[in-house]
Amino acid sequence: MNTPMRSQRSVCLLVAALLFMPLAACGDDDPTASETAPEASPQGETIEVDGSVRAFVPEGWEVQTSDTPGLEVYVLALIPEGTEPQALMPGNERVEFAHLALFNLGGTRGAAVYASAQREDDMENIEFFSEIGDIETLEIDGVTFHGYEGMLTSGDHVGPFQFWYGDIGRETVKFEVYGERNGTVPQELIDFMKTVEFLP
Repeated sequence: MNTPMRSQRSVCLLVAALLFMPLAACGDDDPTASETAPEASPQGETIEVDGSVRAFVPEGWEVQTSDTPGLEVYVLALIPEGTEPQALMPGNERVEFAHLALFNLGGTRGAAVYASAQREDDMENIEFFSEIGDIETLEIDGVTFHGYEGMLTSGDHVGPFQFWYGDIGRETVKFEVYGERNGTVPQELIDFMKTVEFLP
């Protein structure tokens, strides 16, 4: 008399098992598969300038140096690929594109002192600068850089900037980082700055 009940119970268990199998199969996937996938390497190339600076240039950007006519004051400048470099000539107040420039300021009073003094000067120059504030120090190739940021309002250009000062031996160098007109500072510029190596 119990045989039909046992048979019915066996069928129920079999159906339940079949329903559960697809769920179990889904759970068998390796949960670490996506975590262990290798990250894509950034596209670009490493460049060296005058045996004094090495850096990684990301795809879509190019470096101009003091060999470029009109840009003798720069150690290097990072600009969008295909951009007219003469737009960066000193005195040009209408640079519409985001860019980075590295200068050698020569003999130093100390980067922290230099940054503080320049910050105070720029705060007073309300015709060209606004919203100036300090930013945390940044380590680049073992060198501590002191900086501040704000908005540049020179000419018809209104956009964000960051100025950074660091001591390399007995000289101070300065990074100037600019965002697009009415835009933001591209992360590529900050990433580039962090790859800079100061060669002996």
